[in-house]
Amino acid sequence: MQLAEALTDADRKNGLINHSRDCLSAEELRQFAAGKSSQPDAVLVHLGDCLTCTELLSRLRGRTTRIRRLSLALATAIVVLVAVLLISIRPSHVPIAIATIDLRFASPTRGAGNAEGIVHAARSNGTVRILLPIGSEGKYESEIQSKPGGHPVVSSSGQASLQNHEIVLDLPINLAQVPSGSYYLALRRNSSEWIYYSLDLK
Repeated sequence: MQLAEALTDADRKNGLINHSRDCLSAEELRQFAAGKSSQPDAVLVHLGDCLTCTELLSRLRGRTTRIRRLSLALATAIVVLVAVLLISIRPSHVPIAIATIDLRFASPTRGAGNAEGIVHAARSNGTVRILLPIGSEGKYESEIQSKPGGHPVVSSSGQASLQNHEIVLDLPINLAQVPSGSYYLALRRNSSEWIYYSLDLK
């Protein structure tokens, strides 16, 4: 496309631009503005004599500057948006630790009746360690239920063993994924009857 085609009728009517048949094409001026011209000296000589090409070169440079600024603003907006999204989906600040539930002196209820013993646990972002009475070794199934005998909120299984003079049952349950509230902790050893404890989870 010749330079004259890029000029507005208003510019020509107002006498702001003096058109010449020897004007450079818009593509040649773009390459010169980008520093990719194959004949930069010749372009410079022509620009010294041609107001038309000088005017269009100024317009091209102005448009390039606006595009660069717009690209920078868009990149900044994308970075800010990604940061906001990462903050919004970031997990809540729940401490990473072992949630210990002490059942050594709690009073359980067998079957799906109302549990009497109330135990407490923190919503730690880690695993659960249950301390059991002496003589309670064995393989256990465990569930946290909203009501005795109901559908489990979470479930797991593990082996209770003697550790440092205590019967310990470690379970891969992440209580941080369970909302705070009142629940029932159900345990069953070696496929025996379920026993229930009222669980206060905070």
